[in-house]
Parts: sequence; C-alpha cells; structure tokens
Amino acid sequence: HVHGKEKAAAFVSNLYKHLDAGESGDIVSRSIVCCRDGKPVAMPPPPQPTPPKPKTAPAAAKQEAAKASPLKAAGIGALVLVLGVSGLLGLGEGVKTSLLTTFL
Repeated sequence: HVHGKEKAAAFVSNLYKHLDAGESGDIVSRSIVCCRDGKPVAMPPPPQPTPPKPKTAPAAAKQEAAKASPLKAAGIGALVLVLGVSGLLGLGEGVKTSLLTTFL
C-alpha cells in the first residue's frame, strides 16, 4: 500500500512523501506513523461507512413464502420417503436373509 511500484527500495521516501502531503496523502501512511521529528502526527479520521441499500425485495419474498402450502410440502416429503424405502427394499431383493441380518 505504502511502497507503490518501486517496492522496498522506495518505502521510506514514499512514506515521507505521503506524510508531507498532509490530508491529500495516503491514509495508510498517516495511520502508521504517530510522530515525526518529535512532533505528533494527527491521525486521520476513519472513512465513513457506506450507507445501507433500501430494502425492497422482502415484500416479494413474503408473498412467495405465503404461497407455500404445508400440505404440499408434507405430500412431497412422504413421496420421497416412500420412494427411498422402496429403493432400499429393491436393493435387498434376492439377497439371503442371513446376509441382511448383519446390518441390523
């Protein structure tokens, strides 16, 4: 942030340049240094937060949530359960009972 494209070779010179620029200098450089030549360096004010965006989407989400039917959800859940159990029974078809008892 402070050194720029010159990398480490120009770190100190860039740091002093930003401090000499005052308020127009880099905020990171001014936040790092607390005093220079025995004189305190004023800390810059923190950046202002971004204002929140207005909420417009929750109204549409509430309408979609209201349309969901508990009866439909329960029916779909029951159907999935029946298909899952039927699939497991189908996998066990043709296997001797003595082999299945090891999993119980």
